[in-house]
Amino acid sequence: MHLQGDIMEKRDKILIALLVIFSLILPTIAVVNNAASYHNSNDGTIKMTASIEEHGGFSPNELHLKLNQDNHLMILSNDVTHTFTVPDMNISVSLYPGHPVYLTIHPTTAGTFEFHCDAYCSPGHFGMKGTIIVQ
Repeated sequence: MHLQGDIMEKRDKILIALLVIFSLILPTIAVVNNAASYHNSNDGTIKMTASIEEHGGFSPNELHLKLNQDNHLMILSNDVTHTFTVPDMNISVSLYPGHPVYLTIHPTTAGTFEFHCDAYCSPGHFGMKGTIIVQ
């Protein structure tokens, strides 16, 4: 009987830890599964590309996001696999050539945040970085 109590106690601790983790991550970013809502170019979506061949990095490389509001991004790799990584916002998504990624970012802290590519993609890889300004 004591063993069963220990197992249940460990399960409860794991569930609490998971709830804490999700409560920290979910307000920062929500990956949007319904891409159709972003196809209208007048909807306020920030469109970004990642390409070593075309412009040597992210374009634009400076994003202005609104504090405490949903900000929609559509990011597309035009050449090879990249990532869009914002360490201070717990964001890291893979960008595969020709497959747009749709994100909703809801920043809760004002400031300047750096983003970069974590996937080594070419000799120009280390130039693939930019800034997010949240106001």
